Amino acid sequence: MDSAPPNLASLIPYVERFDPSVRSGLSPATPDQLTELQRIAPLPLPPVFREYLALAGLKRGTLLPKFQANIGIEASLELYRETKPEALPAGVFLVGYGVHDIYPEIGLQVADDSAHPTVVAADDEEVIYTLADSLPQLLFQQAFLGHEIMSYPARHVYGLVRGRHTLQEVANVCGDHAFQIQNFSDTQNHCARSKAAAVHIHQISGSAGWLYLGGADESGCLQLGQSINRCFEMPLLRQENSAAE
Repeated sequence: MDSAPPNLASLIPYVERFDPSVRSGLSPATPDQLTELQRIAPLPLPPVFREYLALAGLKRGTLLPKFQANIGIEASLELYRETKPEALPAGVFLVGYGVHDIYPEIGLQVADDSAHPTVVAADDEEVIYTLADSLPQLLFQQAFLGHEIMSYPARHVYGLVRGRHTLQEVANVCGDHAFQIQNFSDTQNHCARSKAAAVHIHQISGSAGWLYLGGADESGCLQLGQSINRCFEMPLLRQENSAAE
């Protein structure tokens, strides 16, 4: 694995490998929108979020086709316009929210003054769990799922059972099957690829989770999933009709 952390400057070139027209759907936040956000937000605009807003802050097009969340200037402005100051999570800059009840509010935990603040989910003033170790990692993880996994002809989904499977245990088994971890992985998301397959494992600490597997053909993908599953006392739960849509 490349030990260097991911950066937003390399996100678009990565996605262009799978979607050459991705740039045509991107629009940055406008200067007026940035001015308003800095005026109404109680915290300084995090540099990493400013960088994203300059890239795809207004429209992200096909950049993250599987990400069930709105992250950008309009979502951030909406949250700050509509949320009472006393209901804001302390030390968290709100950047968006989930759709279809997938995530509540999404923010960057800037209280530690880190250059790469943690991405968290919050419900009113309470931080409830960590989504990703940084915004660039979250965006790359979602691009990996939405583009690289989806580029494989065969795609299967397995469920991790709460209390019986952990992300690290499943990731170790995938490592034994020649998958190489990618540098945008973190403690909630494991992204890895082999010569003929790719895997994305997602699990919030203490919860159930998912394994998304992409392979070159149906029989090979099925055999790989079965081989991985034989390593567990309780098998992962294969989702019927689970080829990713």
